[in-house]
Amino acid sequence: MTKLQQMLTSLVAAIPAAYLGYELVNTMLFQSENLSTIAYLVIGITLIAAITAALIPAIILVGGRRKAEPKKEPARKKDSGDDIETLDDDVAVMEESSDAIDVSETSDFQLGDSSSDLLASGSDDNLSSDAIDDFDLEDDEDEVKPKAKSKKKKR
Repeated sequence: MTKLQQMLTSLVAAIPAAYLGYELVNTMLFQSENLSTIAYLVIGITLIAAITAALIPAIILVGGRRKAEPKKEPARKKDSGDDIETLDDDVAVMEESSDAIDVSETSDFQLGDSSSDLLASGSDDNLSSDAIDDFDLEDDEDEVKPKAKSKKKKR
């Protein structure tokens, strides 16, 4: 987002803040005989906050530093696929380790008889397909199909 865009976006808060500051100054000037010390204190603090909010667009436009754009490194030519580590020193290439974890050897996860237990308890032998005949699968023929629109002949 550019400075101009940020300044224009901050106008959403700055314009109402400027109007509030105007009304607070009018209240302090024309209603001073009706105000107590506490009211002056509250109006003064609110006026300082309103002035600060009203000045934000000018502060954004004048002040502030631009962020330095990151320097782009030139693309390196790829000599060969064997020399991957020299292309990028930041990336570590992991080789196959002989210390790989074998899940079947842990005591928390035993695979031994799990497939035979599943087959014994949830056998599909007692399932039947006799009730499938109750469904009428031939209903598609009874449906009314919409007629295709006829093409008009060109004259």
